Amino acid sequence: MAGSKHLKPHHVIDLSSVGSNIPISAKKICNVHPDMLMGYYCTDHVIVCCRACIPKEACIHKEHRKCDNILPLEHASKDVKKSALFTDVMQDIKHLITTLNDLHNNRESNLQSLLKTKSLITKQIREVKSELLTHIDNLEHDLYVTLSCLHQKLEIQINKQKEHISQVLRSLKENENEVDSLKNHGKDVSCAVGVTRDQQGNIYYGRRNSSNIQRMSSDGKNCEDMLNIDNGYPHGMCFGNDFTKLFVINDCLKSVFAYTCRH
Repeated sequence: MAGSKHLKPHHVIDLSSVGSNIPISAKKICNVHPDMLMGYYCTDHVIVCCRACIPKEACIHKEHRKCDNILPLEHASKDVKKSALFTDVMQDIKHLITTLNDLHNNRESNLQSLLKTKSLITKQIREVKSELLTHIDNLEHDLYVTLSCLHQKLEIQINKQKEHISQVLRSLKENENEVDSLKNHGKDVSCAVGVTRDQQGNIYYGRRNSSNIQRMSSDGKNCEDMLNIDNGYPHGMCFGNDFTKLFVINDCLKSVFAYTCRH
């Protein structure tokens, strides 16, 4: 009785070594006599040989010279399909074919999975790229808005400073014109003090060591005495916001006189 297949030892090999080593068909040409077909089987050496290897009484081949158990292949292979060894070999071949088919299908499945993974990763890369571009666009917009607000704020401040500087320049030019008018048309402006101007552009000024306040027309052609300070000399003067009063500081800087103006 043949032993159980499950109890037989198994030799495991790497599939990478399987390939051309698997015989497609049995070899039919004799290695010793290339022109002869192998049609006999030597049971002593467990090998197939040809007719030329076998004489009538004894094997003339160096490996079969004393072999008596040489049978024709037809006789030697009789009932081989019913043997346990043949059954095991056929089952092993079928199992190997099934395994190789499964392996081939697995590799094909791996290729398909690889393509799907590549497509998925490519899609994710595009999505990340789109998100990054959107974020960059939003950041750019925010920066432009911030820059515009800062520019507008600084522009307003600079314009205010320019306007203030222009006002100071206008005031200085007016004072310069007043001094020039006093110099060119006044009676004696070498000691003029407390210069101011009314709404009509007339210039008011005093002189050192004099209690009189003089008024000169805006064109500098007419000049006349307007007031006489009773106590001291005028040191400084200015009009009120509504130009209805003239305030005069005496030379000792201890008192201020207020005079009502009539236009």
